[in-house]
Order: sequence, then structure tokens, then C-alpha cells
Amino acid sequence: FISSAEASTVQISAIERPALFALMNEYLIVLQQRNDQDDSHAIIALNRRIKELSSRLYSAFLRPVEANVRPGTTLFIVLPSDFPLIPLHALQKEGLGWMYAIELFSFRYLPYVEALTLSGARMNTSPAVVTFGNRGGTSWDVEYELRNIGGFFKDVRQYFNANATVDQLRRTSGDTLHAALDI
Repeated sequence: FISSAEASTVQISAIERPALFALMNEYLIVLQQRNDQDDSHAIIALNRRIKELSSRLYSAFLRPVEANVRPGTTLFIVLPSDFPLIPLHALQKEGLGWMYAIELFSFRYLPYVEALTLSGARMNTSPAVVTFGNRGGTSWDVEYELRNIGGFFKDVRQYFNANATVDQLRRTSGDTLHAALDI
């Protein structure tokens, strides 16, 4: 189902429900097998199968709506509760470049359609943010990352390196803590 401010439409996928469930379940199983695999030859074969399954799932879920939505559109996804949870944004469109769906559309997953009408409580004040980081032995720039995050909020308390101690963390309170540590 596609609904927008301009129009609403229904598109039917060309795959029956039992075949779709089998395809979704196989996709999730192969993803897990790929994640657990160490052998490079097996990984190549699993990657090939993932791409095939991904393309077929893209054809079932997203190809029917492509003609009715522009690239860059935000898609609000509500899967039926009996469907396996699959990452629609990670499906690949077959063709030149094998684009991922996330490269074409923005995705928002919702538990149910009524969630579109919910409005959350607004914060009247900026949250109290604390950043905490210790560089460790790598060249990764923890301080740069934390200062960058701190730029989005006012009154951020930041603790780096020698000041980023467990005792300091115990004495500090805030609404949000971002810790960047090399352990």
C-alpha cells in the first residue's frame, strides 16, 4: 500500500505468501551463515546467494512501488506481525551497480500504522550531555569525535584522557552519555 499527500494506491507483488515466507526465511538463514563463516570460498558462495535472494526480495517488496515514489522518498515500513523481520533497506536492486534500497529511499520502520499519528513529548530544555573518552593506543581521534558531538548541544561536559577516569564518571550525571573508548 502506498499513501501520500497526493494519492493512495495498492500494488500487488507477483509472489504468493508461502513462497515469500520461504524466501524471507532463507535470506535470514543465509545471512546468519555468512556471518558465522570463516572460509573465504564459502563466503564468496554465500555472498552470491545473498545477492540473489536480496534481488528477489527487492522485486517482491520494493519494485511494485518504484513507479509511484521518487528516489529519496521516505518509506514508512509496517510489516505484518507474522512476517520475519528482514532489513528492507539492505535489499539490493539487480542491474547496473546492484544498488542497495537505502541508496534509493529513506526507510522508517514502524510497529503499526497508527504509530504515524503518535506525537512524542517534546523536551523544553536541551539535554545534559556528557562525553567521556580515552584515546588508548590507536591513532583514532577520540577527542575530535567527542568535540564534534559536543557541537550539537550547549553546556556539554567533556572529559578526555587523564580526566576520563572511572571516579570522574561516578561523580558526573547527565541525560546522555557518549563514551568513546579504545579498550
